[in-house]
Amino acid sequence: MTRDDILSMPAGYGIRKLLGEKVMGWNQQGKWWVGIASVICPVSVWEPDENIAAAWDVADKINRMIAENILELENDYNYLTLECVGYTSGYAASFDCLLDHEWFEDITNYKYAARADTAPLAICRAALLAVMDGGQ
Repeated sequence: MTRDDILSMPAGYGIRKLLGEKVMGWNQQGKWWVGIASVICPVSVWEPDENIAAAWDVADKINRMIAENILELENDYNYLTLECVGYTSGYAASFDCLLDHEWFEDITNYKYAARADTAPLAICRAALLAVMDGGQ
C-alpha cells in the first residue's frame, strides 16, 4: 500500500481493518476484534475513523509504541499534533511535526502527516502512515 493509497482512504471498513491489525495489534475473528488474551470489542462498534474517542485510542497506541521503541520514526517530534484549519475546511494530523497554517497546504514534506475532512479520519491516516513506514 502506498502513501497516496493511505491518504485517499475513505472512512469505513477498509481503514478500520488496517488500523485494528497494523496499529492496535488485533485480529478480526468473525464479528469481533480479538487481542492477545481477550475479546476487545465487536467489529461494528469500533469506528476510529468516525469516532474521536476511538481515534484518540489509536493516537495513544502510536505514542506508546514510540515510547517503548516498538515504532521508530525519523523525526524527534514523535507524537500526535492535530489542527483544524479555519480558512480551509478540514483537519491535519501528524506524528512528525508541529502543525501550522502553512503546513496544511503542503504535506509532502512530512512523512507521517495526513489531511481529512474530519479529525478522526486525519488521525487514522497519519497513524497508518507511521506504522506502515516506521516498523510494525
